[in-house]
Amino acid sequence: MSSATHQKLLSAVAAMIFAAGVFALLLPFVSELSSDYAYALESGADSGSEDETGTTFTRVSRDLVTPVVYIYDDNMFTDEYELIYEGVPGTIIRTYEYIGKNTALLIGGETIIEPVSKIVRTGTRRRLSVGVYAHPAKGIVTSTFGYRAVSIGSGNHKGWDISNAKGTPILAADGGTVLLAGVYEDYGGYGELVVIEHDNGDWTLYAHNSEILVEEGAIVAQGDEIAKMGSSGTASGIHLHFEYRPEGGSAANPDILFDAKDFTKE
Repeated sequence: MSSATHQKLLSAVAAMIFAAGVFALLLPFVSELSSDYAYALESGADSGSEDETGTTFTRVSRDLVTPVVYIYDDNMFTDEYELIYEGVPGTIIRTYEYIGKNTALLIGGETIIEPVSKIVRTGTRRRLSVGVYAHPAKGIVTSTFGYRAVSIGSGNHKGWDISNAKGTPILAADGGTVLLAGVYEDYGGYGELVVIEHDNGDWTLYAHNSEILVEEGAIVAQGDEIAKMGSSGTASGIHLHFEYRPEGGSAANPDILFDAKDFTKE
């Protein structure tokens, strides 16, 4: 949260506390007012007769709608809310006039205590992810997660290799923001690489592409084509190297997400 937003929140809470204190001081006065009205509805004075037509009565009620003040947080999603302060309903004296038996008309009102605003924090971030991962490409899983004996590539395989023809579409496994799109020294051997960060903080990596179709910072939806399958970098053949990194941390076995037997070239 920015310092300006933090200061705004502190000022709002201070104002709420002050108003609540004022209400506490005035509450005995309000209670006394309520007991003084001979025609208060709570005492049953709303059972008017024909002879009472034209007379008036009042009712003290603490039911003025509490307004809501929103504090916007860039780190929260638009469907997320956090209650900061409950707020206090306002108090009003309403005046009614009997216009017939058991019938009264509201003819006026006077607010004696203003309502105190409720404070709610909500987000500004739009959700991009579905929350369930889809296959990133058609093909056959030819190498799985873990240690392997190979002459080319890493012996500690951090993902799955999905093999198919060159140019096979590579798809975003879920929606998110493209963090990387290109060749990077920090990812030696990955070749043409795309990395997507999803709403939950997970990363998915798509390596060895022959062509990249997105740029850093791009917003993608699940199933969007982001690259073409290839063999760039250190690769023994044409395939997609797919990695899953929960919360952007260490690589985890994609079998958490998929069953390798479900992958086909069709």
